[in-house]
Amino acid sequence: MHTEIQLRGHKLFTRFRHLGMALLLCAMTQVGYGQQTKPVPVTGFGQVHLQISCRPEVQARFNQALAMLHTFSFPEATETFAAVAQQDPDCGMAYWGLAASAVGSLYGGRPGPQASQGEQAAETAARVGAKTPRERGYIAAIRVFYKDSGSVSYEARVRAYATALQRLHQEYPDDREAELFYAYALSALGSPTDRTFKYELQGAEILEKLHRQIPNHPGVLHYLLHCYDHTPLAPRGLDAARQLARTAPASPHAAEFPAHIFSRLGLWQESVEANQAGMHFAEDIFFKPHAADFLVYSFLQTGQDAEAGRVVENASHLKFLPHLLDAYAAAAIPSRYAVERRRWDEAAFLTLPAANIDWKVFPHAEAALVFSRALGEARVGKVDLAKNDLERLKELQRAVSSSVENEGVWQGFWATEIQVNHDMVKAWLLYRQGETEAAVRLLRQAADKEDSTEIDPVMPGTIISARQLLGEMLLEAQRPREALDAFEAALRNEPARYWELFGAAQAAEHAGDQERAVFYYTQLIRQTQGTDGGRESYKVANEFLAQHGIFTTLTKGPALPANLSH
Repeated sequence: MHTEIQLRGHKLFTRFRHLGMALLLCAMTQVGYGQQTKPVPVTGFGQVHLQISCRPEVQARFNQALAMLHTFSFPEATETFAAVAQQDPDCGMAYWGLAASAVGSLYGGRPGPQASQGEQAAETAARVGAKTPRERGYIAAIRVFYKDSGSVSYEARVRAYATALQRLHQEYPDDREAELFYAYALSALGSPTDRTFKYELQGAEILEKLHRQIPNHPGVLHYLLHCYDHTPLAPRGLDAARQLARTAPASPHAAEFPAHIFSRLGLWQESVEANQAGMHFAEDIFFKPHAADFLVYSFLQTGQDAEAGRVVENASHLKFLPHLLDAYAAAAIPSRYAVERRRWDEAAFLTLPAANIDWKVFPHAEAALVFSRALGEARVGKVDLAKNDLERLKELQRAVSSSVENEGVWQGFWATEIQVNHDMVKAWLLYRQGETEAAVRLLRQAADKEDSTEIDPVMPGTIISARQLLGEMLLEAQRPREALDAFEAALRNEPARYWELFGAAQAAEHAGDQERAVFYYTQLIRQTQGTDGGRESYKVANEFLAQHGIFTTLTKGPALPANLSH
């Protein structure tokens, strides 16, 4: 047994050792997530409570850190959990919080940027320990997540973590935070190819129950949005989407993330406002490029090309962090700006942004730009250049498939997406060579493949979907009825996208279906009330409606004809 002096010395050494690790984690996470040093806000992330057995004076700060964690405000959470550890070095739950923060988002399907530091924090939490079995259960669960991280797949570790949290919830059924963390992990088990959304719906069932009990909990609202971040489920998340930012106004992610639901539903103005709010957090770097990509995407769907151009220019000066979320945005922003404006000549000259990104690490992000460039080349007749970029897409696909970087459940998605993009360009080249049937067949196959999977949440939407491109090809080939089918199928996946609406209207008009043409042209005009009017397609829609005696100043369009299922 230690003497009192020896024990006191051991405790003092241990406290300094633990505190040093906590502060190191804090500093590392600021670098990893791009958080600039600033005082931690004491309010603005929502109200949560998890009773801990640490010193009473750290309880409020711990709760605040937990609210930050639930809103994916990882730098702030890490800084605040580290402050708890500084105030009470023997608080094992502070190190649990550091480990949980380093996980990042389970929905990303891949390790976060601070995974190794998180593993250290989990081990420190176990060494420091906790006074109650319940708290030790939290610590044991986070250790399960990090166990064998070097040899076990990310997907398997998330599954094991969900199982550990389920046991914790079953042992302490009155602990709502344990139930919430279980629902979060459970809902993150979904696969991109599972269109039944089995795990998302199971998680949502628990979260909806919790929402009735604690309606203003930021984590409940936030995780519900992730569960419903799929077009067929998005209507269920609309109320939570409109509540989250008000509940956690200091969180950049809580400001921006509701745009995932708004864009899934074609609520472009709400998406614009959410992303503008997300862009206003000067201290945030990690989520800002993602918000910029969503903002460009949303402006373009409403014909606000000049506004989108200003965002593109501003985004070119952003700092991009070494994470797919930022790398994809850097490549996609200029790509979608060219493609959505139908500036094929501009698309044909796209180059990777001169951002602080090692593109060799992100072949999937580079592929978004190479695809856009290749499609532009194919559309303007630069066949040889398009073929060169098709070869580059194959190289990037091989890089994704063989990457030592663990992309978790999304690795297969990206390999498939690059193949789909490759076939879209190849189909257009075949079409230009006069091989229409072969082109249409290849493009249908690509569209079917693309429609069979969900998109990675780093994407606001496809640059252009295979189904939309199929509609454009069929319309140009004077097969308007088939084109209308393709455009309407595309709209079911991506409601209210500008060019899918215009394509559906054009196809209906050429097919002699005036009722459908009126509906789609009117919907297009309704959602472009703020347009700068530069698109020829906008003028075509106005002229058609004027010919049919419909005033384009209507804020509500005609009702969908009864015989239309869409």
